[in-house]
Amino acid sequence: MGLEHQVLHERRSRVRYNWGFLFAIWCALLWAFSHQGIGMLVGQDSFLGIPIADRNPFFAGVVTSILITFGVALTCFIWMSVSGLLSEFWRVVRRFNRINLTYLVCAVVGGSVAAVSFTVANMLDTTFAVAMVMFYPAIGALIANLWYREKVSRRVITGMAVIVVGCVCLYLSDALPATAHNFEIISLLGAIVGLGWGVESALAARAMDFTDARVGITVRFVYEALIWVVVIVVTGVLFSQQLPILGSIAATFQDTRSVIFLLVSALCLGFNYFSWYQSFLFCGVSRALAVSDVSGFITVTLSMALMVKDPSFTAVLACLLMVFGVFLVYCGPSEQLGVLRKVNLQRLENPLRLRQQMPTLSLKMAVLQAVASMGGAWDTEIYKALRKGFLAQVPTWKLKKNLQQALIELEAAGLIVAVEDAIDDGHLYKEGALLARYQLTMFGHQRMLQMSWLEI
Repeated sequence: MGLEHQVLHERRSRVRYNWGFLFAIWCALLWAFSHQGIGMLVGQDSFLGIPIADRNPFFAGVVTSILITFGVALTCFIWMSVSGLLSEFWRVVRRFNRINLTYLVCAVVGGSVAAVSFTVANMLDTTFAVAMVMFYPAIGALIANLWYREKVSRRVITGMAVIVVGCVCLYLSDALPATAHNFEIISLLGAIVGLGWGVESALAARAMDFTDARVGITVRFVYEALIWVVVIVVTGVLFSQQLPILGSIAATFQDTRSVIFLLVSALCLGFNYFSWYQSFLFCGVSRALAVSDVSGFITVTLSMALMVKDPSFTAVLACLLMVFGVFLVYCGPSEQLGVLRKVNLQRLENPLRLRQQMPTLSLKMAVLQAVASMGGAWDTEIYKALRKGFLAQVPTWKLKKNLQQALIELEAAGLIVAVEDAIDDGHLYKEGALLARYQLTMFGHQRMLQMSWLEI
C-alpha cells in the first residue's frame, strides 16, 4: 500500500469514526428532546382522559409506550422507504432466521424496558427517567466485549467508570429526596431499564453485521408494534374494565396538545433510534453508548430552559462528570480507527462455494457472497455482480452510495479486509475516492458458516 493510499485509508477510517460520534450525539439530543415532549404529555390532566391524581403510573406507562411505539414504527417505515430499502425490508422479514430472531428479542427487551421507563416518568418525572439509566454503556460494552470481542481500551473503561460515578451521584441527589418511600422500587426499575438497553444495543450491533441500520430499526419496531397489538387484543378480551387501553388511546387522540406532543416525541425517538443503531456500526457499541450518555446533561439543561426547573448542584456536577467520561472515551487510542473487534483477520484467498438457492436478503449479504465466491473482489467487481443479481433495478446512484457504506461497515466489523488499494478515476464513486480489493476474513467465514450460507 503506497503512502497516498495509506493516508486515504486512514482518513476514511477517521471519517467513519467521527461520523459514529456525530450519530451518537444526535441520538443524545433527540433522546433528550423526545423525553421533554413526553414529560409535557404525561404532565397534562387531559392525557389518557385520566387526571394525574387518579392515574395509575404502570397503566399510563404501558399506554404511553404503545402510542410512542406505533408512532416510531411509522416514522422508521417511512424513512426506510424513502431511502429505497423497502424491498430489502420485505426480504428480511419474510424469512425467519437468526437475524429476525435477534430483532424480535430486541423488540421484546427494548419494548419492555421502554414501558418501565415511561412508568417511572409517570411516577416521578422524565428527567430522572432518562438520568437513571446513565450507567447502561457499561452493560452494553461488557456484553459486546465478551460476546463478539469488541475492542474496549483502558481509557474507554476509565471513561465508563466516570460515567457510572456520575450516574450514582445523580441517583443520590435526585432520587433520595424525590422518591421518599419509593426509592428502592424506582432504583430497581432504573437498573432493569439500564440493563435492558445495554442488552438491546449489543444484540442490535450483532444483527447489523448483515443488515442496514434503517432496515434493522424498522424491523425491530414493527415487531414491537405487533407485540403491542397482541397485548391490546388480549387485555381487551380479558381485562377490558380494569385496563381500558383502547378507551385511553381514544381519549388521548381527542386532545390536540396530546397529539402534538406524541407526534414530536415519536419523530424524535424514531430518528434517535436510527442514530443509535448507526453509531454502533461506525464507532462501536461501547463508544456510541458512552457518547449518547450526554443525553443526561442535555435533559437537565432542557428541563431548566423549557420547564423552569432548577436541578440541584449535585445533579449538575453529576452530568458534568458524565460529559468528562464521554471525552475520555472519545480521545482513546488510535486502534479504534481500524477494525472495531479483536477477531481473526486472516484473509481467505480461495473462492468459497455457496449453498444452492441460498436466499439473498440484504445488500451486506450480497456483498459477502460476492467477495466469498470470487476469493476477493474490487468495489467495481462487487458492483457489477450486484447489478447482475437482485439489485439490478436499484437506481445507480443509490446502489453506489449504499455499496460504499456497506463495505465500510463490513470492514469495520472485521468481516472483510482490504488487501489492495487504488484511486477511483470517477467511474464508480467519484474522482479521487479510495477503491479497494476486499477478501473475506476468517471471522467473516465463521459468520457465514453460522448463517448456513456456505457448503461445508
